[in-house]
Amino acid sequence: MDNFATCPKKWKRLHKYILSGNPTDIQDEHTPPIDTLPYKTQLSSLRKRLKSHEKQAIIEKYQAGESTRTLAKKYHCGHQTVSKVLKDAGIPLRYRPLTSEQIEQILRLREQGLSIVAIGKELDIPRSTVGDCVKLNSIT
Repeated sequence: MDNFATCPKKWKRLHKYILSGNPTDIQDEHTPPIDTLPYKTQLSSLRKRLKSHEKQAIIEKYQAGESTRTLAKKYHCGHQTVSKVLKDAGIPLRYRPLTSEQIEQILRLREQGLSIVAIGKELDIPRSTVGDCVKLNSIT
């Protein structure tokens, strides 16, 4: 671990945690517990890396018709990661605009008082898409 000589203690501790896989192996009086690190640091440092066979499966399932968000849930990663895997493989992403039925349903639910997030979850549509639809149709 000579290359970590200049790193802060929390990074050394995190590196030990990743290598050991057992947080009790690295308890000492000089460094705080791993869960006291900022949450974003924990996520970015312990992020799951997709293996090549997982990437291939993502590509095959996407080409079979599954959405990037569905695949992201299956492989426990972000939809942006799935999109990057597909783009790196040279696979064009599908753009699926909202159908007129979906737009009507979004507007009806919004008029009933549902939040944009709730509508997105109910219809399995990204909340940003729901928000754009509501803005374009002038409903607040």
